[in-house]
Amino acid sequence: MANILRNVVVKGAKSSTRTRTNYIQRDVIRPTKLMSTISTADPKRVDPREAYTVKLEYEGTDTSDVKDIVNELTLGPGHVKLSGLFSKDDVDNARDTIMYLAETQGSRATHFQGKGKPETQARVWNLLNKGQIFEKIIQHPKILAILDPILGDDCQLGSVAANVLFPGGSGQEPHIDYPYWDYFSKKHWPVPPKSPEIQFHMNIQVTVMLHDFTKENGATAVLPGSQKNIHYPDDADSFYANCIQTEGKTGDVVMFPGLINHCAMPNKSNKPRGALLMQYLPKYIRPMEDQRRLLQKTVMQRATPQLRRLLAVDYPYPAIMDELDPINSEGANSDFDWK
Repeated sequence: MANILRNVVVKGAKSSTRTRTNYIQRDVIRPTKLMSTISTADPKRVDPREAYTVKLEYEGTDTSDVKDIVNELTLGPGHVKLSGLFSKDDVDNARDTIMYLAETQGSRATHFQGKGKPETQARVWNLLNKGQIFEKIIQHPKILAILDPILGDDCQLGSVAANVLFPGGSGQEPHIDYPYWDYFSKKHWPVPPKSPEIQFHMNIQVTVMLHDFTKENGATAVLPGSQKNIHYPDDADSFYANCIQTEGKTGDVVMFPGLINHCAMPNKSNKPRGALLMQYLPKYIRPMEDQRRLLQKTVMQRATPQLRRLLAVDYPYPAIMDELDPINSEGANSDFDWK
């Protein structure tokens, strides 16, 4: 298959206010230290969230190429790389926060673990409660402008988490993402698709590179064009023979539909490779992370209108219908105005 990886470079990235402290020696944390519990963490380490001011100011907001990007994601190779959306300071803070949390929280659930030892991979979940920088990143105007034509202008955030793959990490098994991720067993699905072509996409994944992504450190591999037909990548040999790796620089963003066959590759370098993983879904798909139930009150109080929409805060369903006002709440001429 064609080796295609589209690069979209946005000029004019600006920096945010940053106060530097010597709280972490970047890129040298070892797996055994990372998986330690909070009780064994360095008591002198400063939480990077306390040393940084997050400003809701965005760069890289030009949307003149959105139509082309949407076509590439849905009808083309299925993956796009964007550059210049986030300042170096913002990305540094996101990475430092993830590495700090990964070391202090202990083990957490992970997905599609390869054959390596569990301590060579770490997940950090529920990031909306764990740093304002993540509130900013998930609602970047350029990203949302790309999502809306694919998932609908009332799409929601399904999850925001991070994955760190440490030296020696085996990566993942080839897979497709939630809600398709159990498609390897068709009994989980109501009926086989009448047509293999996809009429509606139910997931777009957005990855922010927290370190450089290289072939050596396990940059995510994708099978170009595989998002056009729904199938689980059961044939791993075929996947590895035809996939490409999405290499890029720290701060670059890769977007692809959850249907594209993909996986993290083994980290053969001597440094960790981290990524911020954002999952966006149409309003009718149950989110993977229960954002609304877990969200801290302070986060909800400062939520922007965009963040409230992504969390479906004002979406009325499911509802107790007997308790709703006696109005025409559905239909083209209804009073349904939650947006």
